[in-house]
Amino acid sequence: MATMYTSHARSRMAQRRITEVQVELVLNKPEGMVDDPDERSVRLTKQVNGQLLKVWVVAPWPQGDRAVVKSVAWGN
Repeated sequence: MATMYTSHARSRMAQRRITEVQVELVLNKPEGMVDDPDERSVRLTKQVNGQLLKVWVVAPWPQGDRAVVKSVAWGN
């Protein structure tokens, strides 16, 4: 799957020390998924290295052979 990152996502990744490898782990096999129609996105989640990683992608998900990452964050 081809992954594109918005400038906001790149900024948050740098700020929160989240790598592309970690994001790809979530994209390839998410453990949770929540639609957010107001933001036209889907929040994907997965435990990565003992922490919950949240990745927001452009809806609909999945979107064929590509993903557009809007934001990322560590969660509780």
